[in-house]
Amino acid sequence: VRPIQQLSTTAFSALSRNSFITFRYTVAQDSRTKIALWNCAGQCIRILYDGTQSKGSHVLYWEGKYQSGQLLGAGVYLARLESGGKSISAKILLAK
Repeated sequence: VRPIQQLSTTAFSALSRNSFITFRYTVAQDSRTKIALWNCAGQCIRILYDGTQSKGSHVLYWEGKYQSGQLLGAGVYLARLESGGKSISAKILLAK
C-alpha cells in the first residue's frame, strides 16, 4: 500500500489488485463519510459509501463498474474522500 495523501484527520490510500481497487482510510472521529468516483469530464460515476462511519480504519473495494453495474473503460478517474469537514482526492488509472 502506498500512501496517496495524508491529512491530520484522514489517511487514504488505494491499491490495485486483480480486478479490484482497494481503498483503505482512517476516520479520526465518528462522522459522515462519503467516497465518490469521478471521470475526467467531472461526472460522478459511482458513490462507494455515503453515511456515518465510526472512528477508526475502514476498507472498501471497487470492481471498476459504474453505479449501474456496467464496466468502465480504461482511463483516469478521481476518487474523493470527504469526512469530518476534510477532503482528499486521488487519481486512479484503470488499465484493461
